[in-house]
Amino acid sequence: GQGVFTLSLPLKRAAGTMAEDKITSVLILGASGGFGTLFSQVLAKDGVQVRGISRKGTPRADATFSDYLSADPCNPNEEVLERVRNASVIIACVPPGPCIKALEALAPHMAAGALFTDVLSVKTQICEAYMGLKDKFPHVQLMSLHPMFAPADPAGWRGKNNAGNGITGGP
Repeated sequence: GQGVFTLSLPLKRAAGTMAEDKITSVLILGASGGFGTLFSQVLAKDGVQVRGISRKGTPRADATFSDYLSADPCNPNEEVLERVRNASVIIACVPPGPCIKALEALAPHMAAGALFTDVLSVKTQICEAYMGLKDKFPHVQLMSLHPMFAPADPAGWRGKNNAGNGITGGP
């Protein structure tokens, strides 16, 4: 399909890595919130498998996840790690503290070339954390994004601005 949001940003494409292939599986952390729901809707329309994880029990009724798990990504169990290993992109729709803790817990289990990104408004803390972690997890691509609109906007992504800050390109 022809989606209105494309995750083919300037990602490195290295042979034998997750980044070599088309993005087919996205894992959303904080899936029960507004941006998690919006990502599920937009990406699922484009044929991407969208899986959700949230510490809250259930997704919103308008979310379109292929599956949803109530779990803590900062303290991952095997069900969380299985989803992490199979995701080409992880989108963290959580506050800064949990975002950094989730990255530290999940990055060792991410496939080579997979992308970890966030949608935080304030970039200082998360970008500093990414800079400090990029050498520890060189197999993971890190990018900080910020949609410049509210997730409840009925127009979705179409015609909206997004800010991005690439930290590292992975392998």
